[in-house]
Amino acid sequence: MLKIEAGATYSLLNTIRELQKIRKQYPVMESGSLEVKINDKVPDHVLMFRRTSGKHEILVVMNFNKKGCQFDFNGNNWIKSFGLNPDDNVGAGIIKLQDLVE
Repeated sequence: MLKIEAGATYSLLNTIRELQKIRKQYPVMESGSLEVKINDKVPDHVLMFRRTSGKHEILVVMNFNKKGCQFDFNGNNWIKSFGLNPDDNVGAGIIKLQDLVE
């Protein structure tokens, strides 16, 4: 089972590995303030939170539905660092999450 998970790009195992890399790459993920669900337009099946520490800020958006979604988000111009679907898009005030890749 582990061998199968390790070989699948978007498996839970590899997703956790990627998230661990992001945590090491961005120290703001370990400390600072935490603000959950920043916008009322965020769908109920999406978890969105922002971590801020000094001048550093990171936005985390996770879709817990297999179906994609899109919603407005007026905030900074964010840069996508990681996603379970390569076509997920963040920018110009819109967050677009594609269907989950299985």
